[in-house]
Amino acid sequence: MTPLQQALAQLSVRPAFQFPEQAVPNNFGRAAVLILFWEEHGITQTLLTVRAAHLRSFAGQVCFPGGRLDPGEDFAQAALRETEEEVGINRGDVELMGRLDDAWSGGGYLMQPWVGYLARAPQTQPNIEVARVLTLQIDDSLKVNQEAREHRGIQYQESVIDHDGERIFGLTADLLLEAVDMLEQKNQSRGVTRLDSLRRFTALA
Repeated sequence: MTPLQQALAQLSVRPAFQFPEQAVPNNFGRAAVLILFWEEHGITQTLLTVRAAHLRSFAGQVCFPGGRLDPGEDFAQAALRETEEEVGINRGDVELMGRLDDAWSGGGYLMQPWVGYLARAPQTQPNIEVARVLTLQIDDSLKVNQEAREHRGIQYQESVIDHDGERIFGLTADLLLEAVDMLEQKNQSRGVTRLDSLRRFTALA
């Protein structure tokens, strides 16, 4: 087992924070994303996508591969399928290590972020939903800035990462930073904060 695999193995014993069922709005769908890690020259890497400009929702934004659950799927299956469809990574090449805390999106989805390990750098084949694929090094070059935001009168700070001409923000940045914290064995739960923001969002809806 590689050091990266050993770090990711923490997820199998770390209980992910789950939203209480009654806190999730009835009109929310279900979705999953996959956060992939592998090593190149001793440096941990991950993969994100830039959504194509023609898409109706979140066009041009940076996100992890993923999407809605199909009928009969669980969250892990959806994360693997969507990744295979969007960027061409065979689900059989992915070792699922576990998942992060529950999350939610402003598009109206309860989301489970799953984490996978790849034994080697992937060869990607993006589909029409993906404008391009980004590879991000998890090292000291990862610079995180805090920017002030306001939503319906609520002031908050949002983490923003600039990388390769793209801005990574919102839920994607939050998930990425949770995964980095996990790799660094900080084990800081983000689920409670996400649940609090969901309750405020629901109250304002």
